[in-house]
Amino acid sequence: MAGKLDMRLGAHEEREFEWGQHKSRPLESVRGKYVYVVQSLHGDAAHNVNDKLCRLLFFLGALRDADARRVTAVVPFLCYARKDRQTKLRDPATTLRGGAFRGRGRRPSGDARGP
Repeated sequence: MAGKLDMRLGAHEEREFEWGQHKSRPLESVRGKYVYVVQSLHGDAAHNVNDKLCRLLFFLGALRDADARRVTAVVPFLCYARKDRQTKLRDPATTLRGGAFRGRGRRPSGDARGP
């Protein structure tokens, strides 16, 4: 994607610790910049959907902490997006639409199903 847009990928660091925790952070300044993060949340052999979701949310938070002007997450596969209604009595609606990605009073530009 970045190549098609004539942009370069920003450097970042991801570290895993022995006890299963993880951290990620940008390695270059994002202060005042528009930052786009593209991440599918489809599970694979390396990480399940929950791991990928936590990693994405932590990285988005790190970008906001680094004073990015705007952070936009592009998520082609959004886990839990189909869980937006109850199918049985007392069944939770655990959808991850826009509210899950909202931070510091900023509003998402759309929800998981589009504009």
